[in-house]
Amino acid sequence: MRTVGICIKFVLELSVLRLSHRLELPNDWGESGRRYVQERNRRIPSHFIVNSDGLCGMLRVTFQYCDDCPSHEQALTRLRKVLSEERIAAEIKIIQIETDEQARRLRFIGSPTILLNDVDVDPPITNHYALACRAYRLEDGRISPLPSEEMIRRAIRRES
Repeated sequence: MRTVGICIKFVLELSVLRLSHRLELPNDWGESGRRYVQERNRRIPSHFIVNSDGLCGMLRVTFQYCDDCPSHEQALTRLRKVLSEERIAAEIKIIQIETDEQARRLRFIGSPTILLNDVDVDPPITNHYALACRAYRLEDGRISPLPSEEMIRRAIRRES
């Protein structure tokens, strides 16, 4: 009975506080409380994530693109698919990059760009910021205008 009360308290705290940072479970919740929270991960509202250590946080997802990029719609669809498969209902902040000045200010290296907690799913090796299309190197070495589903999935797991 104690575990149920503690976990209800935890879910209520998440709902009320809308945490935007990681929260460690109190030590007095014990192993059964930690297991309960992990099992209930699917039911935690929207973009909250509980990892294997019982830490809770919110994943920030940003999708940047330029309108001339022919791949941005497919990339956004792919991102949504992987988030759904990972059971993360995060809100995606979509930013259309319209000028070179905006690209430099936002450190935009090309369209499409996916940022998770402000970290690129495929960190660039260059600092050239411009209004342009982007190329990704896939796991098998091929070049693609889109990040692979697996690349997005690894980044989500790394950031959560």
